[in-house]
Amino acid sequence: LEHSHLVKNTKSRLDLSLRDNKQGWDGFSKVYIDVQDINFQKHWLRDNKSRILNNYVPRIQKDYAELLKKSLEKTFTKDEKYTVVQAPGNDVITIQSTIKDLIIRGPETIGRSKFLVETAGIATIYSEALHPNGTVLAIIEDREETRDRGFHRLERTSRASNYFDFRLLMEDWGERISGELL
Repeated sequence: LEHSHLVKNTKSRLDLSLRDNKQGWDGFSKVYIDVQDINFQKHWLRDNKSRILNNYVPRIQKDYAELLKKSLEKTFTKDEKYTVVQAPGNDVITIQSTIKDLIIRGPETIGRSKFLVETAGIATIYSEALHPNGTVLAIIEDREETRDRGFHRLERTSRASNYFDFRLLMEDWGERISGELL
């Protein structure tokens, strides 16, 4: 009931797209992108805790948060309708985003483990668009897998290939989210 003022977009390609059709974005030209968390799926963390590098989780959280922020900033400024600002304000729409249930199928491990995978992983994005007064204007949620490497072909993973695949996923999310909200 907290978001009962939001209406479901039945034509959305996202898993969940809710929007306030009464209170829009008219009069706003600034957006603040706030990436709040990058959270691994709890079972993935439990199953991989003893074999991943000590700094792996915090490094991925930092790197993927920066990656998501850049992807969202890029898409929201693409048509020059919005300017991305570095802080919320009275004339700024805030986009709060979290990645949850992140699974990386080929994590960096202790020793010389090699992972052959079809996709780098899967994750869920959850975003809220907030009016300056704190009212939720929209909620977006989508769970996606990274790109398929093609023809059920297994490829060896690396830090670079995982980063590349998740960057493509986040850019796709940025396009879809900005398309839903604008």
